[in-house]
Amino acid sequence: TVLTRPALERDTLLGYQDVPFAALIVWAVLLEARRPKRGAPVLAVLAVAGLLRPEAWLLAGLYWLYLFPDRDWPSRIKLALLVAIGPLVWFGMDLIVTGDALHSLHGTAALAETAGRRRQVAQVPFWTAKYFGYVLREPLVIGVPLGLAFAYRQRLRGAVLPLAVAAAMVLVFAVNPVFGLPLIGRYVRTPSVLLTLFYGLAVCGWLLIDRPGRERRAWQAVAVVAVLASVVYLPWHLKLLHGLVTRVDRNGQLYAGLRETGQSPVVRAAARRCGAIAAADHRPVPYLRYWLGTDPGSVTTFEKGGGRRTKLLLFPRKVPVVRDFYRQNFPKARSPASYRVVYRNATWKLLAAPGCA
Repeated sequence: TVLTRPALERDTLLGYQDVPFAALIVWAVLLEARRPKRGAPVLAVLAVAGLLRPEAWLLAGLYWLYLFPDRDWPSRIKLALLVAIGPLVWFGMDLIVTGDALHSLHGTAALAETAGRRRQVAQVPFWTAKYFGYVLREPLVIGVPLGLAFAYRQRLRGAVLPLAVAAAMVLVFAVNPVFGLPLIGRYVRTPSVLLTLFYGLAVCGWLLIDRPGRERRAWQAVAVVAVLASVVYLPWHLKLLHGLVTRVDRNGQLYAGLRETGQSPVVRAAARRCGAIAAADHRPVPYLRYWLGTDPGSVTTFEKGGGRRTKLLLFPRKVPVVRDFYRQNFPKARSPASYRVVYRNATWKLLAAPGCA
C-alpha cells in the first residue's frame, strides 16, 4: 500500500530524507512491537533517525519516560545517553559548520518567512487533514477510519503503538508554527505511513475473527468496500504516477540547465562583480550555490514577493518543457524593465541591474 502512494513515490524520486526517516521509525516500532520495552535497540534506531529529523528526539524522550519505572538508575542513565545522541550531534554539527547551534531552526524559520509559507497555528487543523489526504489518497482516507474502528471494536492492543507514535509526530507538526517553523506536507509523511497499517486492518482484519457469524460477515463487507475503493481510484492513481515520470524528465532538464548556469564563466564573473543572485523560487538556491562554489548568502530568493531583489536575478525561461511548471510556480515572477539578460541557456536566464551588466 505504501509503495503505491504517489506522494511517497515522488519523495523517493526526489531523494527526500523523509523516506529513510520513515523506514527507521517503522523499524523502531517493529522492534518494540515484537518485544515490549526492549530498550536500547529501539533507542539506537531512534538515535539514527534523530540525525535526519528532530521528531525522533521527542519519540526517544517519550520512550525513555515509558521505560523509566522498570529500570534502575544505571540503566536509565545509559538509555538517556542514547536519547541525547540525536540532538547533541545535530546541534554540534550546526555549531561547527555555522557557528550557531540553532542554525537549522533559525534557517528554516527564515526561509519559511522569505518563501511565504504557512506558519499560523490556526492553519494547523485544515492543513493536517489536507496533507494526510494528499499522502493517503481517497481509498485510504476511506479505509483507515474503518481499520481504526476494527482495532477499537476488537480491542487490539497492538494498534496502540503505531497510533501513539503517529499522534506524537502530528503533535510536533502542530506546534511548528509556535517556533516560526512552516507547515509542510513532508512533515506528516511518516505518520501517514503508520496509518496505512489500519487500511490493512480494514482489508484483512476479518481474518482475525475466528468464529463464523454476523460480525465476521460484517467485516468481510467492510473489506470489500476498502478494496473496491482502491480499484475504483486505480486509474486516477496510475495517472498521478505517470505524472511523476513527466516531472522527472522536466526536472532533469531544469537542473541540467541550472548546473550549466552555475558552471558558466559568465555567471561566475557576474556574481563576483555584482554580488548575490536572487532566484524567483527557493528550490534552485542550494544547487546553484553549490555549482557556483560561493559563500553562504550568495544565492537567495525573492519568492512570492519575499526576500530581496539583488542586482542579479535568476528566472526559468518560458520554454515548452517548463511552461506549465513556470505558470504554476512563478505566476508573479516579473523582472524589472531596466534589467538586462547577461546569460541564458535552454531553461534559465540571468538578468543584471543597470551598471552591473
